[in-house]
Amino acid sequence: MPLPVLEASGYARPSRMETRLQGLARSSGRVRYNPAMQPLSSYRGLWAGLILCGSVALGACQSSSHPAQEFHTEVAAGPQFWVPVGGQWPSLAFDVRGEPGGGPTYVFVHGWCENRRFWSPLLHELETAQPEAQAWVVDLPGHGDSEAHGGAMDPEAIAQGLSAWVRAQGLESIVLVGHNYGATVAVEMARELQDDREVQGVVVFHALYDPSQAYEPSALEPFARALEANFSHEMGAFSSAMLSEQATAPVRRFVQEQMGAAQPRPAVALLRGLGGFDLRPALKELRMPVRAINGAFRPTRKTSAQAFVQDFDVTVLPDLPGPGFAPMIHDPAASCAALVAYARAFRDEVNAATAAPADPQTP
Repeated sequence: MPLPVLEASGYARPSRMETRLQGLARSSGRVRYNPAMQPLSSYRGLWAGLILCGSVALGACQSSSHPAQEFHTEVAAGPQFWVPVGGQWPSLAFDVRGEPGGGPTYVFVHGWCENRRFWSPLLHELETAQPEAQAWVVDLPGHGDSEAHGGAMDPEAIAQGLSAWVRAQGLESIVLVGHNYGATVAVEMARELQDDREVQGVVVFHALYDPSQAYEPSALEPFARALEANFSHEMGAFSSAMLSEQATAPVRRFVQEQMGAAQPRPAVALLRGLGGFDLRPALKELRMPVRAINGAFRPTRKTSAQAFVQDFDVTVLPDLPGPGFAPMIHDPAASCAALVAYARAFRDEVNAATAAPADPQTP
């Protein structure tokens, strides 16, 4: 069965969640709401923390219309740590699932104020769907069990550090997977690694709805200052706003607890590191396929993405009403199926390119 693909123009009207957030922005006194703005889930205001270079949208966590699935959030028994030589980067915590073999090597990068546990529901599905695969799941600096550091925290710098970690592990046949902010990092990692590693493709969750949108650096500063003033209150309101009334109790509790446990200084540093950042040059330089797995509320502008990415496509999960902030949590089975289908297509492309006869050289 072919993967469901959506190509559409225009944007859907604001959801109830968007209307509620817009009201919060107007009443807060910290942000001016402009009703002439595009009716995007990622409206530029108080809750602009996850607008990533105009390519990743803030969304509401929505539950699937399927019957509730068992919710797996376990991680490996104790993380491993990578300590870079020279102390220029912090120690990174990561888990490894599966053994190297005939399958792809997935590298999972979580989003802002998340941690590697956000991938656990999908990884539980992956163990059955693709047992030959190996998964490397890392915590970003200052998130989860990874140490924080005082160096540069923009996506390119983060990607360079994670790429050094990938090289240190000797990974090959790589499929980079990122969620939201992690999608931006995964794209930058692909650009960094493509000359000396076999990166078969990039898969992003809740990202690349419209890469042509210009990013406004000043949009993040009100939120950054609010977090500095009262991190616990702002993160509680933020995570609650992303959760629709339809979210199951385990999902709601997990998202609120995990995001609420984020470290304030690294969270704000990562947020400010987005200031002035532009993902489009990295997208243009990629020599590999990029795929998105998104919700159906906000159309993914496929033709816009294809203006920057040579090989781009999107799978829309129709059972995620609304923007679908974390598809891998709310519908891990469908998210895993789409991811595995993409990874297998990447492998087939690599095998076909390897088997193709070389072009005859002209004298």
